Amino acid sequence: MASHEFRTPLSTIMSSVDLIGRYTDDARNEKVGKHVDRIRGKVRELTGILNDFLSLDKLEQGLVACHPAPFDVL
Repeated sequence: MASHEFRTPLSTIMSSVDLIGRYTDDARNEKVGKHVDRIRGKVRELTGILNDFLSLDKLEQGLVACHPAPFDVL
């Protein structure tokens, strides 16, 4: 549930930024392009934080199975 509630706005922001970037892709809009790139980067950062948060939540709830197995280091 939380995943959907957070991912939907981030996806909407990214889609909107992509459209803005597509329609302002000329030399006159270099400043806009820089802002678009910054927004894209921050949305990616937020998505990464969200993924980490959701992974941690799953671990804490015991929803992730751990299957330790021996392996060779060399």
